[in-house]
Amino acid sequence: MFDKIKFAQILKNIGETYENQRDFSKKSEINRTYLSQYMNMKLDEPPKPKILEKLANASNGIITYNELMEMCGYIDNVSNSNLLNLYKKLEKFEQEYIAAEKELNNNEYFIFHDLFYQLLNFLNDGYTTPETFDPNKILNNLDFISDKSKQRLYNSLKTRFIYFYERNKVKNELKKTERYNNSEFSLDNHSSNIKNKIFNIPVLGKITAGQPILAEEYIEGYLPVDPDVYGMTLTDDLFYLKVSGESMNLKVHNGDYALIHKQDYAENGDIVVAIVNGFDEATLKRYKKINDELVMLEPMSSYPMEPIVINLKETKFKIIGKAIGQFGKF
Repeated sequence: MFDKIKFAQILKNIGETYENQRDFSKKSEINRTYLSQYMNMKLDEPPKPKILEKLANASNGIITYNELMEMCGYIDNVSNSNLLNLYKKLEKFEQEYIAAEKELNNNEYFIFHDLFYQLLNFLNDGYTTPETFDPNKILNNLDFISDKSKQRLYNSLKTRFIYFYERNKVKNELKKTERYNNSEFSLDNHSSNIKNKIFNIPVLGKITAGQPILAEEYIEGYLPVDPDVYGMTLTDDLFYLKVSGESMNLKVHNGDYALIHKQDYAENGDIVVAIVNGFDEATLKRYKKINDELVMLEPMSSYPMEPIVINLKETKFKIIGKAIGQFGKF
């Protein structure tokens, strides 16, 4: 049960480690008014776990995330000890699979994520365990890669399987708590503080006017991105676009994957994904605004190609996103 008096006192204790509440708010990335409401016991419901995680990280050692979770009723006393042990094991397995995946080169990464769904089949069959899971059952048919690549893929599949297997144990333990069943708790909100996580971003084969960008029929799979490279914390506005053609081969080759941030604006020189005339599939080009009526989409190719000049009064034109990288480099 949430004890708002005790929670308010904890917040005040944390606040005393800062020069002022503004600094506390900045460090925790939590709105000052929101903090003040809890300090003054104005709110009866506890903060959500992701807020508690921010508070714990900004508490200067005063309180841990698990202690806050227990104080707010997300974890009860009976299950708390067992969960702590499970989370410690989970963090270890998480570190191991991240380290294994960082050993993969770009081509191996793509192969790994193609194999990932087969891995899930083993995970969900109800009887395969880390002791009985053999990645070679998945890798045996890959005659086109070297033995060294197979070994790296073997390590990645094995460590990822163990992580998900242990993660399911934590989920099962959490289901015993009332808060979990109320959908206020997600295991994702109780992630470890490992910074080098890998995000999986959807890959689109094409984008068509009038359809949602992430329409299911256009998603061909998923590819990884290291969040530290781009300083990202969320991936909702990102997707990979599979590039077709040679019009941008000085930047990204035919068959490669451009990493796109969804947005409807651009600056001169940005490489954008745009739809022209409202019917064609999206095109990837360098954007240049000539004046209020004209924009130009310029190819960046080793072959001679003409730019596309668009009269905004006569032609439907929509920017879908801006390229910020690609699978490998940009």
